[in-house]
Amino acid sequence: MQKQLRIITSRRLAVCPFSLSLGPVPPLPAWVFGKHLGRRPVYYRYSGSRVFVVGSSGWYLHCSPSGRRWLSALPF
Repeated sequence: MQKQLRIITSRRLAVCPFSLSLGPVPPLPAWVFGKHLGRRPVYYRYSGSRVFVVGSSGWYLHCSPSGRRWLSALPF
């Protein structure tokens, strides 16, 4: 069996719908889209997911154990 190729876009993230009502998404640093999040300090952990602070913008990056990422204005 051959491995299937996956198409991954490097500049698309899911955004919490509630957070969008609070304001627009700020410009994001390049590390948000990178694959080396393990080197960043973790702000909060819950049920296997990790939360990272995105600069001083007040937004948070949630990363699930499967690798999916989404932005939120709330850390939980």
